[in-house]
Formats: sequence, structure tokens, C-alpha cells
Amino acid sequence: MVIAIIIAFFIIYHLFFKDGDSISEPQVKTIENNETSSISHESTLIEILYPLIDILCHYSVIIEKEWTSEKVRFIKNIFEKDCTTEKQLILLRDRIKLNANAGVKPPVNLSISKYLAFNPDMDSKISLLHILINALAHQSNDHALIIKISLDFAEKINLAHYISIEILKESGYFPENAQSDDHQQEQTKGIQWALKVFDLDINTASLSEEIIKKTFQRKIREFHPDKNGSVTEAVLEILKQKSSDLYDAREILLSYISKV
Repeated sequence: MVIAIIIAFFIIYHLFFKDGDSISEPQVKTIENNETSSISHESTLIEILYPLIDILCHYSVIIEKEWTSEKVRFIKNIFEKDCTTEKQLILLRDRIKLNANAGVKPPVNLSISKYLAFNPDMDSKISLLHILINALAHQSNDHALIIKISLDFAEKINLAHYISIEILKESGYFPENAQSDDHQQEQTKGIQWALKVFDLDINTASLSEEIIKKTFQRKIREFHPDKNGSVTEAVLEILKQKSSDLYDAREILLSYISKV
């Protein structure tokens, strides 16, 4: 079910930030012919999820290089329930086959860049890391290797180190080098960043759920698309990033006060 958070974010992004009646991915180029696709409404759901499919395919064979029926089922089971038509199922299967071909599969760094271009929120990143850890666990019992790959990936998607450590611990992996002092330092940096995003000049002891939620509601209205309909595309990108930062800051602060 964790993939539902990611899927919901992708759909909401397109509904609110893209022009037109249907959801469309900006200039996705096919590997086969390198031409810009004209994405129909029917095939949109799977095609806008291509970066996620590509990322999970890559990490499903990052340790054990051979594709197996079990690995194919793992990827299919994540996305298959969200396919509502036979065409979407075909697109999903074709994308997995594409990733199984080492000669033409998309570079993972490009897939990650496309994923980040959607400005995913923290919940999306956390859900993706959970699934990735699961994919790694299907390939190896080497905890140290799984931890290393997971932390490297978390850094690539700009997920705070201390949050990544907590996710690994939830999954049963305990990094030996994750000392409490390092964790505290990372957490402090995250809280300071979140307070700056919220323009709050207060002591953490004064933080409350009410302050966080009221500040978030006040700040998010400044960057809502309806309030900034006539801005340039470049400015709109900045506004979207600021909105994403506000969501992440809210989660960091709410998580902090829930543990103190």
C-alpha cells in the first residue's frame, strides 16, 4: 500500500501543476526511438510512473544481476493493482522488459532526476525508500551492503540522513556507524532548516502542533497556484519548490514534537 502515497502524489502534481484536462508527463522520450511521446489519457498513469518503475527495476538487480521471475513479480505486484486497463498492463510489462535489457535500460541517475523533477514530498521519498529496502532484502542477507546502498540512494533523493537511519531501523537494519551524536546533529540541522522555511524565530521548546499547523496554512497559501496564475514558468517552478519545502518542514517539526 505504500506505493499508493507515491502514486497519489504524482497524480496530484499533474492535476494542479500541469495545463489541460488530462494528466501528461513533460516530454518523456522513449528509449527506442528517442521521440517525444504523445501520452493518451488511458496510458497516463503508468507512463508518468516510468521513473519509479525504472528506479525499482535498477535496484532489484543491483546486487544479484540476474532477472528472475520472482523479481519481475515483485515489480509487477507494486504497480499492477493500479492498472485499470489492458493497455496499462501491457505498458507496465513492456517497461519491465525494457529494464531487463542492459543495452537500452534507462540510466538510473536520469530516472532519479525525473522523479525529483516532480518535487516529491517527504512521504513519497520515505515510501520509496521502504520499497527499495524490501527489493534489496530479496537479493541479499548482507546487512552492511543493504545499509550502504539504501543510504546512498537516500542521499540521491535528498532524504535527510537521520530519517533514512530511522527507516532502516524500522526495517530491522541497524547501522553501526549511526552514532547518537551524529543522529542528534542531523536532527538539529533538519529542525533548524524547517524553522527557517517557516520563518519561525522561536525556541524549539515553544513549538506546538497548533503553531506548526497554523504557520503551514498561512505560508502555503502564498505559493498556491490559484494565487499565482499569471507568473512565468520559471517563477512557478520556484513556487512549487517552496511548497514542497513547506510540506517537508511541517513533517520534520511534527515528527520532532511527537518525540519530545
